[in-house]
Amino acid sequence: MTKINDSVSIPSALLEKGGQGKVLVDGHAINVRVRKGTSNDIAFLFHGAVARDQREIPFFQAFLPDSSSLTQISVFDDSLFHTLSTPIGWYQGHETLPLIELLPKMFAAFSEAFESQNPPIFVGGSSGGYAALFYSNLHKNSTAVVANPQTNLYTYSTKLGTGVEKCLQGCWTETDDVEALASKICLDLAVPYSRPGSNRVIYLQNGADRKHLHTQMGSIMSAVHHRRWPSMTVKVGFWGKLGHSNSIPYSYISKVVDLVSQYPEATSDELLQHSLLGSDIPTVTENSTKKPGKTKDGEVSKNDLINDFLLS
Repeated sequence: MTKINDSVSIPSALLEKGGQGKVLVDGHAINVRVRKGTSNDIAFLFHGAVARDQREIPFFQAFLPDSSSLTQISVFDDSLFHTLSTPIGWYQGHETLPLIELLPKMFAAFSEAFESQNPPIFVGGSSGGYAALFYSNLHKNSTAVVANPQTNLYTYSTKLGTGVEKCLQGCWTETDDVEALASKICLDLAVPYSRPGSNRVIYLQNGADRKHLHTQMGSIMSAVHHRRWPSMTVKVGFWGKLGHSNSIPYSYISKVVDLVSQYPEATSDELLQHSLLGSDIPTVTENSTKKPGKTKDGEVSKNDLINDFLLS
């Protein structure tokens, strides 16, 4: 183990050649998987929900395929070891694992150990996007790249209940009620983002993921502090797949991460001028104003309908 400071020790092999291991932070073990890049700048990756009947834990978000220059550190949500009743913990920890205190220390230690020249990039989708937004906000001048993220655990819901109910039934079973839970963890990202901050956000949202578009994206965007506006880049589009899960291609997210890593100080206006994040306004022609066509099966193409609506 390489002792970085009084709080954090990292397995030496992870620093030298990458791989999977456990980082000790204030005596707590945090599972990570590391892939070293050609630069010392870091992207921290967060996974989404982990269905126990489909995946073993610890589970790690796949490395970004088009960001080989970055050193990538995929972080497992160790609070999931504490519960079998929910596949999501939002990286908020549990009663005996205070992740919101431990993870920032680990992120800083990795940046120190790798002698990173630029602040890290936090990457995640769905519940992993919640974590990326949360921890990027705590890390000065960092960047969050998120895809269809959850942002409000009061309004996020599935057939298993709201996000808040999942926390109380899963990782925080010894906490009495919502008020007590809210005093321990962040349940609504609109709260920290309603205050000034220094981090950049690239927010990617599938326009056909209606639940997240209306209950999650709307929640945080309506609250963002005006001083944050120049650092908030938002792209709502359609990548050919309806719904939520994997509806924004991971290869596209990877290219976005690669772009922002190349321009660590670019503003939202500057990033939006890049073809990867900007949207070309379609030329209006006689054909573009006709009613949506039908597929060879006689059904109106959902892709055509959505793309016509989004104009992107």
